[in-house]
Amino acid sequence: MDLFRSFYIIINFDYCNMLIKPGIIFAVLVLGCLGLPTPDTDFSQFFDHVNPDRVDRIVGGSIAKMHDYPHLVAMVVGATFTGLVCGGSIITQRTVLTAAHCIEAVFSSGSLNSNLRLRAGSNFFNQDGVLYPVSHNKTHEDYVRSIIKNDVGLLYTTTNIIFNALVQPIPLDFEYVGGNIRARAVGWGRTVVSIYLPIPSFILDNDKDYF
Repeated sequence: MDLFRSFYIIINFDYCNMLIKPGIIFAVLVLGCLGLPTPDTDFSQFFDHVNPDRVDRIVGGSIAKMHDYPHLVAMVVGATFTGLVCGGSIITQRTVLTAAHCIEAVFSSGSLNSNLRLRAGSNFFNQDGVLYPVSHNKTHEDYVRSIIKNDVGLLYTTTNIIFNALVQPIPLDFEYVGGNIRARAVGWGRTVVSIYLPIPSFILDNDKDYF
């Protein structure tokens, strides 16, 4: 049954009182309830990458200002030199949301890279702010690398992330978001495509239409 099909039944109750038996009304109500989605519904089909061989990337943008994105953290590794892995968003004082493929990049032999840290409170991935060690991770159980399906995961810090003016959890919106919605991509990236440049150490933001 199509999850998004709605059932609309218009009943003239004055007429029903004379002609429709209570048993039939009950049956109609049961059939209507069957059209509702259940908590076990798998919506991940809508997030498949139909062409995983594409190499599209977001480039350009402008340098973000301090205080603009206090939820953003940098996943970094390295004991001597800091290497950027990915970005992430603070959800709680111990939880950061990121992509599953980012976790995969620092996960081997059953454990995370021991030098993995999350830098919070800075527009630079390699300086300022506070570094938080990561205790463990949780990757979506149905993550499929080949088609980048269910590409989401969580990182858990060993200590609480201290909130202040520069460090805050991201506001969560539980409403459904459809297509053709303007979105803002925030993170560390390149400003020009097809030209080798060092990864900028500062946060860039980019306003574009993503579908």
